[in-house]
Amino acid sequence: MRLLIKNVFYKFILIWIGSFVLLSYMIEQPFLENGDWLRLLFGGVKMGTASIIMVYMCSMALLQYLHLDTTLLCTKEEGVLLSRLKSRKKLFWHSVRSICILNVLFCICVATAGIVAMALAEKTGWNENLILFSEMMEIIVRGFLFCVLFAVVQAIILTYVDEAKAFLIMTGICAVLVICSKIKLAFLILPAPFKLEGALTNVAVSVCIMYIIIAMVIFRKRLLSRDIGIDRR
Repeated sequence: MRLLIKNVFYKFILIWIGSFVLLSYMIEQPFLENGDWLRLLFGGVKMGTASIIMVYMCSMALLQYLHLDTTLLCTKEEGVLLSRLKSRKKLFWHSVRSICILNVLFCICVATAGIVAMALAEKTGWNENLILFSEMMEIIVRGFLFCVLFAVVQAIILTYVDEAKAFLIMTGICAVLVICSKIKLAFLILPAPFKLEGALTNVAVSVCIMYIIIAMVIFRKRLLSRDIGIDRR
């Protein structure tokens, strides 16, 4: 895992800078309420303006960029890992662990960029969109679940097509989610705010976890079904 982080460390620097630039711009937008400027990075707001859609699509592009090398290694060049791991089941768990670690670090980058953006906004006298630590944690945790599902879907798609087509498909999925963001339903994976004492938020989290499990089952089946003459035990 140390080697994994070391190999993509420069990506986290770019992700932090990109997140900071996006959040610094959106935090001072008067049409966003409370934590919506942070939530929109994960698609959790109604995306009705070009600026919000642009920020969301940039965030998803950064997320794809982060996972691309690792996912390609596990799906297209798995022979390198299989020679060391010896089985596809171990390859699957290695892939899942890598996805989770990268997404944790992605969310940490977003959170720290948000904290710095808030500090600068408060220093310049803009206090309208500052949020509590508890609300930030709710956004980050639900954003993490969304990112894990997004990364697993990307990995599944990459087992079928090359990276260029996968990028187009994932971009298409993001475009569909832009439309879905205008519909506030509990079964959506987007971390949209709910106001019924947290009940709908809990339902949304549970459903998102269910989607992640289903996606991981499909991903595991795809990896185990690929035959390159190596023991699958």
